[in-house]
Amino acid sequence: MTKNNRTTSYVFTADIKSVEDMQRIDLVKKTVKSINDSARLSHRWAVRRAEVRGEPIPKKPKIHRVRLMGRGPRKSSYLQNLANGGHRVWSGYNSYLPQQYATHFDIYIHEVYSYDR
Repeated sequence: MTKNNRTTSYVFTADIKSVEDMQRIDLVKKTVKSINDSARLSHRWAVRRAEVRGEPIPKKPKIHRVRLMGRGPRKSSYLQNLANGGHRVWSGYNSYLPQQYATHFDIYIHEVYSYDR
């Protein structure tokens, strides 16, 4: 399912009009949230255990982030933004397409090493 030219963070491509794809995105988000919550809780207990035993504090766990990158036609999205009173975007959405103009999404899961909870 994964193409060879994709990064290791790529998961799948989802069509906005597909209910099944939207449910799949929701499942990925819930799964990543559960994994992150479990990692945070485990780290808290490891820190407490280390403090009591006088051991070095363990490193913070890897936290994951789900990222939806909008994909679709750029030119029409740029013109639609201008027609709706939006500001002029010099790039014409060449590198980033806002989700409101996307026809489908590429889903990525990235590792984030620090968190503020």
